[in-house]
Amino acid sequence: SFHVKGVLNVTDIPDRPLFRTIIARDDLPLYQLLLKHAVPKRGNLPVLECALFEAADDKVSVRATDLGLCLEFTLHTLSEAGSRLAVPLKPLIDFLKPLPKDAMIDLTETREKPVFRATLSCEGRITTLPAYDPEDFPPTPTIGTYVSADEAARNVSVTVIDQRITTDALALHAALSEVEHSLSDDNTRPALNTVVFQKVALGGAPGLSITSADGYRLTHRTLDRERAVWCKDTDGLDNPLLPRASVIALLALLKNEAGSANLRFAYGVRMDPEAKQERWRRVVVLRRAAVSGTFRKRPYTLWSRTVAGTFPDYNRVKPSLDSLDVR
Repeated sequence: SFHVKGVLNVTDIPDRPLFRTIIARDDLPLYQLLLKHAVPKRGNLPVLECALFEAADDKVSVRATDLGLCLEFTLHTLSEAGSRLAVPLKPLIDFLKPLPKDAMIDLTETREKPVFRATLSCEGRITTLPAYDPEDFPPTPTIGTYVSADEAARNVSVTVIDQRITTDALALHAALSEVEHSLSDDNTRPALNTVVFQKVALGGAPGLSITSADGYRLTHRTLDRERAVWCKDTDGLDNPLLPRASVIALLALLKNEAGSANLRFAYGVRMDPEAKQERWRRVVVLRRAAVSGTFRKRPYTLWSRTVAGTFPDYNRVKPSLDSLDVR
């Protein structure tokens, strides 16, 4: 494809249906959340400043990513199945803000040589935005395995080790709100710029502990079995480290949202028995977290990279409750 400043030549446009859908002004907080948490503050790729609209049956998924974090919402609305379009988020939000809360907006793709365009219309107001080829948008993150044919011939394999937890959304939000205060903002120490999730025994049943530390403060919260249910028991799972940006985005999604939030932490282990060096025979190739739930009754999925590293052993400095003398 021939690209000039993110514009695709019309001769390279694939033969696919034009994107058409109806979006609601009531979903403005969703687009604002995408812009705040999933669009890079500074970047040289115009397509990353967009939300990708993908239509399937009577659903439209809206996704944005900064390549470290990816957030997707699912909207139930009429659309042209199989169509896709990347629309800049900030101009879209500016168009929605002055409209009545119950307004419905037609979002239609138009192709004019040599560019993609999106037309928004509502109650006599019409505006045209530059759009981008959806093929340029980063693919949806997945938690899976991939081995090429050459690697398979050399007996190379990738095994995914994952853990799934169903938590109470309000309890998880309360715990993350407390540990957020002791998150470090020092990017030179990545492990302290994260929240660590660990499996602990509480009263003979598995529970979930959530901890953060910045070198001066340490905050530790636990969720018992009634608030955190381990759906899949997998041996060998390390303690995942969720980065600060993902924690802040998750707090915004969980705020005042009753129901459940499903957590999934995974990493892949690549085994190459014919590697020349011992250290390359077993390599961790995938570290990812996925959180799913509902925000304003709209299903969402948040994907995030997890940090490679080891969280400090805080049990060495954490005082025991038996040693505290409270007066």
